[in-house]
This record gives sequence, structure tokens and C-alpha cells, in this order.
Amino acid sequence: MAPHALLTADVGPPGRYHVGDQAIMTANLEWVRRLLPPRQIRIFARDPEFSAPLHGVGAIRPPGNGFASRQLDAHGGRAGRGLGALLSRSGRALRSVGRASLLHICGGGNLTSLFRHELRTRSLYALVALEAGVPVIVTGQTLGPDLETEDRRLLARWLPHVAHLGVRDRHSAELAAELGADPAAITTAVDDAYFLAARKTAIADLEARIEDRRRPLVGLSLHHRKSSELVEERLAAGLAEALDALAERHDVAFLFLSHLHSVAEPPKHWDLRFGEQVRGRMRHGERVELLDAPLLDREVKHLSAACDFFVSTRYHGAVFALSGGVPTVSLTQDEHTRVKMHGLLGVLGVEAPVLDAASPQLGAVLLEAWEHRSRLREAVLAANERARAAVDQARAALAPLYGRVA
Repeated sequence: MAPHALLTADVGPPGRYHVGDQAIMTANLEWVRRLLPPRQIRIFARDPEFSAPLHGVGAIRPPGNGFASRQLDAHGGRAGRGLGALLSRSGRALRSVGRASLLHICGGGNLTSLFRHELRTRSLYALVALEAGVPVIVTGQTLGPDLETEDRRLLARWLPHVAHLGVRDRHSAELAAELGADPAAITTAVDDAYFLAARKTAIADLEARIEDRRRPLVGLSLHHRKSSELVEERLAAGLAEALDALAERHDVAFLFLSHLHSVAEPPKHWDLRFGEQVRGRMRHGERVELLDAPLLDREVKHLSAACDFFVSTRYHGAVFALSGGVPTVSLTQDEHTRVKMHGLLGVLGVEAPVLDAASPQLGAVLLEAWEHRSRLREAVLAANERARAAVDQARAALAPLYGRVA
């Protein structure tokens, strides 16, 4: 088999297109293609028939739920010895890891006990690669903050041995060091998708309306994480009240951008359903455009950066807006998202509002942030220049590892 790099991220099928997860892979491939030809790049993707032509590289289906846990339990041993035996009799996915010239575990918030399947799958890949002598690099990760003892021990088995460990917040850098990672191998920078190249949509009338808008445009990326319908209804009502206050005070319009939807038939819009609830409770709901088009990651980023102000419960909603210099209020619904949102602003060195999505102070915070949006925009634009330099430096350090593949 020809030398090649193997990249893994949470790349789902077209029927459940998660914009942020897809953007992480798209952005990494964007710069890896500068180092390697497409024939030397392969990715893990849950629907290879969709992802291979989309990205122009080879795609391999990852193992299903439970596979990693079964293999680690059966073959892992205390130090990971015994995993090499899997390479001769396991499925294509694991054999692909052992045959790669480089394993690149792309960014995200999956190295946490909240998503144990993802944590254990990435750990299995890394342990198999290291035992086979394949260099492992990690970029753009959030570690934890929820890590059960068993998962901490698992991460400690391989993180100290990676050639490069890129994290996207200072908390993760500290945790990586606690787990035994070499401080010299740890770099802290913005999310892998922060500088993803944007692309205009093919919706000509939408693009024209945005360019010629008469009202300031507030972007919205909102979703609901709780299972209780009552909590969901209360959250929608609180958001509606806060957005109405902004509309009445400053005569703004809103553009709702989904981060979880289908880009294939039949159409599905998970985020849009919650957006409809929020709009339905607003007095000025006619000012909210719910965009139900099957947009890809670059297009969502383009529209996010075109806004004058942004409100997001989605981590990558905040990433896309801030990377475009758009003043952003970040909303959280759990500790995992709170750590990620604060981590993003911390690595940028920017002070911007982060608060619970159900906070009774939301309306007041939005109004105050709007009043100071020019100052926040200037701070974010300056931070983006520093962030770009840090990303360029980190990628320059990775170039020699990719150079060995070529």
C-alpha cells in the first residue's frame, strides 16, 4: 500500500449532517492537501459514498458502537500489548490504522466520558497505531472536562506517546500534562475549523437580501439539549423574550442557521424545530428567517460571518461568527459546553459574554453586548490575527511529520 495519512473526526452521514464536526474535517483537509496529493490521504467517515466525493479523498467506514470497548477489554492489557494481534484479523478500519504512515486524530470535544464511544474509538486507533509504529498526531481537542477514572487511565496510556498534541483551551493543556503528555508536544490554539475558508451559498436571493439588508442582521444558532419538553418550552420562551427586547430596542432582523440537519432526502432539521419554537413565541417573529436549506459547513460559516451580531448555543456557531469578527454572545446548557465556550474565548484572549441559555439576565446581556459591539469587534479582529499566527506556527511544526508520508 502506498504511503498515506489517515485522518479521523466525527464525520457523519448526509442524513445527519453536523456542521461543526464536518467543518473540523474539511478544514484539516484544506491544509493537508497542501502537503500531500489526494491519493495519499484517507479519512474515516460513516458514509464513505457521501464523504469520498465530497472531500476528494479515499474514505473508510469506522467500526460501529461498542467495537472499541470490546477490543480494548479483550486485547488491551495493562500497557496496550496484544492490540497488534488485531491487525491480522480485524476489519478494514483497524487494519487501515496499522497500514497508515501517519494517524491524525482531528479536533473536537469527544475525548470525554460524555461520549465514551468516541473516546474509546480514538484511543483504540491511537494504541493500535503506536504499537504498529505509526506516528500519531492530535489537533484541536478539548479534553474532558468529564473524565471518569477508567477513561483517564485509558487516555494516559497513549497521550504521552503522540508526536504532537494540539488542544483548543488551556484547561485541556493542563489536563494533558496531568495525564503524562510531554509539555513540549502540547500546543494550544483555536479550534481546527476556526479558519475554514467560507463559501457563498447558491441561494441568489438570500445572498442579495443579506448584501442589501435594511436592518442590522443578528445570526442565531440555537438548539436544545435537555430531554424535558417543559424545560425546552421554558428555554424557547426565555430566548424569545430576550430576542424581542433586542428587536424592539434596535430594530434588528434575525437569520437562524441550523448546525444539525440533513443534506440528503428526506429533509430533516433538528435545530430548525427548536428555532420554530422560539420564533413562534416571539412578538416579532416575522423578523426571523429560518433558513431550511441543506447548507454545508463552508456555507454556514459564510452566512455567520455576514451577520452584524451573533447569538449561539452551538460551539461552532460561536467559532464561525468570531472568526469572521462578528460580536458574539455564547449560551451554554451544560458544563461541557460552558468549558468549551470559555476555552474558545480564553485562547483568543477576548472578553465576551458567556452565560446560561436559561438565565433571566439574557435580555439585559444581549442589549449591553449590542451597545458595545464595535469595541468587541475590534478586539476579536485583533485576536484573530494572533490566532492565525499561532495556527500557522502549529501547522509548520506538523509539516515535517506529513513530509515523511510524502
